[in-house]
Amino acid sequence: MEKTRVAISDLERGRVSVNASDLAFIAAHYDKPIGFFFPPRVKVEKNDLDVLDQELMMIFCQLLETQKQIAFEYVKQQLYITNQARGRELSNKHADMKSKIKK
Repeated sequence: MEKTRVAISDLERGRVSVNASDLAFIAAHYDKPIGFFFPPRVKVEKNDLDVLDQELMMIFCQLLETQKQIAFEYVKQQLYITNQARGRELSNKHADMKSKIKK
């Protein structure tokens, strides 16, 4: 695997994806199975989900693969937007508390 330091740094920081042949090389180099580099699957029991979660899963499973990818990206964007808004709320609350303390 011939990579520059910058390319390796980009891989380590998650800026670029690892292609299959590079992953196979890395796995062989470190004497690990390729599955070692993937997160474990999480098993969720139906009882662990509320009614809305169960309905969402049923609907999602009926989508075509491209529709699933679009829906997944949309949900990720919504989560990002929500987290950004929460971060601003926390920052605003923190600033308000600081200004009250200074008074």
